[in-house]
Amino acid sequence: MLSEAMHWADMAKKSLREEAVSLQRFLMRRAHEAGVETEEVWSIINGINEHFVEEERQLMKQRMDEHLRRSGMIPNQKIYCDDDDIVAAIKKTLSLFTSSQDWGGIYRVLVDFCDFPKEKTSFIKRMAQMGVYPKDDQIEVTRNVPPIMRTEDYKGHQISYQAVQKGCPSEWPESYNNWFNCNISTSDFRNRKNIATSFLNNLIGISNSNNSY
Repeated sequence: MLSEAMHWADMAKKSLREEAVSLQRFLMRRAHEAGVETEEVWSIINGINEHFVEEERQLMKQRMDEHLRRSGMIPNQKIYCDDDDIVAAIKKTLSLFTSSQDWGGIYRVLVDFCDFPKEKTSFIKRMAQMGVYPKDDQIEVTRNVPPIMRTEDYKGHQISYQAVQKGCPSEWPESYNNWFNCNISTSDFRNRKNIATSFLNNLIGISNSNNSY
C-alpha cells in the first residue's frame, strides 16, 4: 500500500510540474514576442514554480494520507497500549537502530499516538517510568522499576535527552503524518521515518492483538 501511495504521489507531482513548466514556457515566449521581458514580468513567471510547489505539497498530502490510512499504516485515532506493550514494541524496534538518535522516531510515535509528553525532559522521565533509563544523569529520573535491558544490550544506542533532541529536531514537521508530506530528503530523516514506521507497526500489531481477545 505504501508503494502504491508513493506511485500516486509521484504521478501527481509529475503532472503538476509539467503544467508549471508548460505555462512558464508559454509566458516566456509571449513576453519575448511582446518585448516586455522586464524584471517584473520574469518575477511573475518564476513565481509560478512557487505556486505549483505548494499545490504539489497539498495534493501529495491528500493522496498520501488517503492511501496510508486505507492501509492502516497511519491510524485514525490514539493507540491504547499499556507500558508492557510499548516496551515490547521498543525491544522489537531496537534491532533496527543505527544511532542513538533513532530514539527520535520512537519519540514522534509515542507523542502523536500514545499521549506521551511532547516536552523532551518530561518525555525522558515518562520513559524512565517504564524502565527505559537514560544513559546519563543530566536528567534526574526515578528508578522504581527494573531496566528493560542491560546497558550493553543497547549496543551504544541507549536513550538520552540529547539523542531525542537531535533525533527529532524542531525544524522537522511536528507530527508523524506530516513526516510523509514534506520535502526533507536527508538520510537522517529517512532513517527516522523508517524507525518510526516500524515502531508504529509494532504498536498497531500489539494493540490489534490485545483487542482481538
